[in-house]
Amino acid sequence: GICWNEWHSHRDQFQSLQSFVERRIEMWWRPHKTHEDSYFATHPNFLALLVLCRWTMFISSLQLIDMIGRNVVPLAHSVTRPASVVFMLFLTMSLFATFHAYFVFPLYRKTDLDSVLEGFIDMFRLEMLSDFDLAELQHMHQNISGKVSGSQFEGGIEDSGNQQFHQGIRIGFVIISLSLSVVAMNTYIGLLGELYSEAVKKKNQIYNHYLAAVMWPHLYMRPLLLHLCGGRADAESEEKWHVDDPEDQTDS
Repeated sequence: GICWNEWHSHRDQFQSLQSFVERRIEMWWRPHKTHEDSYFATHPNFLALLVLCRWTMFISSLQLIDMIGRNVVPLAHSVTRPASVVFMLFLTMSLFATFHAYFVFPLYRKTDLDSVLEGFIDMFRLEMLSDFDLAELQHMHQNISGKVSGSQFEGGIEDSGNQQFHQGIRIGFVIISLSLSVVAMNTYIGLLGELYSEAVKKKNQIYNHYLAAVMWPHLYMRPLLLHLCGGRADAESEEKWHVDDPEDQTDS
């Protein structure tokens, strides 16, 4: 939790900054008369980022609903535990290590950004998703060659590739798929399951702590806004903590 609490403590400031950026883009975008010349049309990645941020804020706000929050917040709590974070860092370092070793093979003619991303995605699919194609990893393209004589076709399939280093790729594929794709990923899944089970046992405590982390910035801002607006806080009209069901505030 520290990062989780900090995110929700400064969520309003982040939302205000995002709204400011969106207004500035909208002001810049209005003079354009055609959709093809608009800022979002020429920068679709930025538009996708804004849409994703908006949806993230909306989904995060849904956690304030009791029925949703008491089941989702323990999941976020278990993911941010030190054991989970350290194991994820270990998997990330392993991913970069295997990608670096894979990228040194003479498979790419250019070392541009597209080639780097292609190699990284291939390793990510292999290690994190167990989704792979051995021929694709080796960049072995099957070519069909032959000749047609009358109504008959004679030919065969030829695999392109240098066998001098393709054997090394196959051996590395076996080692990575066993050690990372099978052992490490299943260990991390089991670790998350155990952490989530522990978090569910004290989900009321975790959820109330989450609510307190979300509320305290508003409680501090309320008297400041009343003071700036020339008003004052009325002790009789102040909102008080009300417990509908005491069992929802404690863990058994």
